[in-house]
Amino acid sequence: MARAQRKAQQLGPLVDVILEVLDARAPLATGSPAAASLAARRPAFTVMTHADLAEPVTTGAWLRHYAARGRPAFAVDAITGEGIPKLRRGLSELHSGLAAGWQQRGLRERPLRAMVVGVPNVGKSSLLNRLARRALARTGAKPGITRGEQWLRGGEGLELLDLPGMLPARAGDADARRMLTVIGVLTPAKEEALELAGWFLSEGRPALAAAIAGRAGAAYQPGQTIEFIRELGRRRGRLLPGGEVDLEATALGFIRELASGQLGRCSLEAPPQEGGP
Repeated sequence: MARAQRKAQQLGPLVDVILEVLDARAPLATGSPAAASLAARRPAFTVMTHADLAEPVTTGAWLRHYAARGRPAFAVDAITGEGIPKLRRGLSELHSGLAAGWQQRGLRERPLRAMVVGVPNVGKSSLLNRLARRALARTGAKPGITRGEQWLRGGEGLELLDLPGMLPARAGDADARRMLTVIGVLTPAKEEALELAGWFLSEGRPALAAAIAGRAGAAYQPGQTIEFIRELGRRRGRLLPGGEVDLEATALGFIRELASGQLGRCSLEAPPQEGGP
């Protein structure tokens, strides 16, 4: 990750626009200080992936938040391609404006060069493959699947620079780390799953807790995480020798289902209030 940040700074002058990739469910927690630094020095677009897993009303609020700050922002589902045409149009308009400036200075027109940056496992490779219209970037469920920088042709006058994932800005913050784990950026450990489930139900998204628990297959009452996980494990047959419910394994399955969207849409962060940071 440190190498990726150094490389991004070195290659920054070669590109025309930064595509900062964030997860629509937690845009702040999936931010990177290195990406923010790059985006402050040249045109930048915010691309929120996994829009299909986030709550539409909250995603709309984020789009307005960025627009109010002069940052073009796009919500996409890189798997189905939803939102990609709008992003392409934004890139094409930027290219047209830059090309006009190049022509005035007597420079030859060339493809728009975009650097794609973001934290590991946030959907960068899927986005790159959509923009390139073919599977060129390696994808996977594990962070670090991109081992080094690579240039990809995006077609329609677009060249894409992919870099390995960068460290999240708030990875040391306990709540941010929980968010990153619940959305699948970080891999949950079995021994922390029960605590994560309790945090999500009571603090992460309490307004949705009962509905999401119901979709998982058991009832939830505020403050009764253990009871919910025990009932869920019993219903799913996740039992230890002797008939006791394997609470950690059941909670781990619950967290993984949250991350994959099997339990429905869920946004963990809303935009800062006006006048806030």
